[in-house]
Amino acid sequence: MSKFQFKEFLIEQTGAEMKVSTDACILGAWVKPSKNVKNILDIGSGTGLLSLMLAQKTTAIIDAIEIDELHYKLCLHNCETSKYSSQIVVHHTSILEYKINKETKYDLVISNPPFFENQYKSPISRKNISRHTLNLTYLDLISCIDALLNEEGYFYCLLPIESIEKFIKIAKTNYIYCIEKVLITKNLVEDCKRVILGFSKKEIEKKESIIKIYENYPSLEFSSLYVNLMREFYLDKN
Repeated sequence: MSKFQFKEFLIEQTGAEMKVSTDACILGAWVKPSKNVKNILDIGSGTGLLSLMLAQKTTAIIDAIEIDELHYKLCLHNCETSKYSSQIVVHHTSILEYKINKETKYDLVISNPPFFENQYKSPISRKNISRHTLNLTYLDLISCIDALLNEEGYFYCLLPIESIEKFIKIAKTNYIYCIEKVLITKNLVEDCKRVILGFSKKEIEKKESIIKIYENYPSLEFSSLYVNLMREFYLDKN
């Protein structure tokens, strides 16, 4: 699918390695920025999906960081042609370069990062950058969060379930604490493959929850939680 139409914006994704996915949409919908959020950082913005979802929910200024040239151009196009263009600034750079001279501390940081570490890699190098931790390791990402998140801020990301304990451990070693864990599953908890993690620089009691996409998979009847979560974004969720 070359285009994905949401209620408030359009995602052009022709040629994108990382197209609109259910998991990414759930991440963008799940994160609920407070009214006090003034600035947001989207690390690895891809086609601009998360930036646009958060722009729809806030009046914050959003910096979208994308290293890949094609994804940067798609993100720039999608943001500039949306009604949220004045809120989003798209940067063609790596987050490691971006943090060097950036003095701004963000109220909220969000990322759907490259997360495969040892799996079989594609012969397409651009796909590897998008999907694997080649140019941005977990430690690199946490170091950027440490540098760019303010003391009262929150960081949310999406990871495969097999990587979360390692990521949480690396974060804690750098005084970034997991405060929320959300399992995403089609129906059964044991079938969970993706997890939303929330972090803070303050160590507080961790919340845990589950998002079931379907009521009784393989039946394709969506769960009420999923329908309510996506209502303000998907065209068919009224």
